[in-house]
Amino acid sequence: MASSLDLIGHASELVQQGRLPEARAALDRVLAGAPDHAEALHLAGLVEMMSGDPAAAVTLLRRCVEIAPAVPFAWSNLGVAYNAGLDFTNALACFRTSLELAPGNAAALKNQGIALRRLGRHDEAVGELGAILDVNPGFAAQRFIPASVDKVRRARQLLQATHSRAALQVDGGIARETIATVWRAGADTFVAGNAIFSASDPRGEIGALRSRCMETA
Repeated sequence: MASSLDLIGHASELVQQGRLPEARAALDRVLAGAPDHAEALHLAGLVEMMSGDPAAAVTLLRRCVEIAPAVPFAWSNLGVAYNAGLDFTNALACFRTSLELAPGNAAALKNQGIALRRLGRHDEAVGELGAILDVNPGFAAQRFIPASVDKVRRARQLLQATHSRAALQVDGGIARETIATVWRAGADTFVAGNAIFSASDPRGEIGALRSRCMETA
């Protein structure tokens, strides 16, 4: 009989392959036996977000942060789910909690700014962040667009020319194979969703991504 860890690993692989119904079924098996399994709840919430059901994602992710309240990316993803469901007040609270746990997180700052602007609080929205999308918008797990590297390079040159201290963030297609390329082009902040949450060891994957931005060759 497959263990919870095996089922979650299998579900992560299915998510990476875009096989969301099968991933959901695997996670349902985990949660049937361990309803308070935070990792399974988190991944199940992401599956619902990718399936276009933010209300279901909120239910799962809210339970996740109740069980594991010290995980910043869980709070941030709950905020994204609230944003998608147009509940910007609760989204803002989630992003602020995420930022208390991990100050300076660019993704949480960006999404907090979205919530603030949708609430009409434009003067509070964060503006010190430039963002480049490295995939076609629409859904997760898309392929990285190599032509975006030149956009990153030109954006970095513009920031340097204007003596701006803004962070330069890239979002989409960030994985072990791509992160060093955009880092060398000038990006200093990265949004990696599928590469992390479809990995069997998300924490280890974050470390692997960071290590590729420390190369000197």
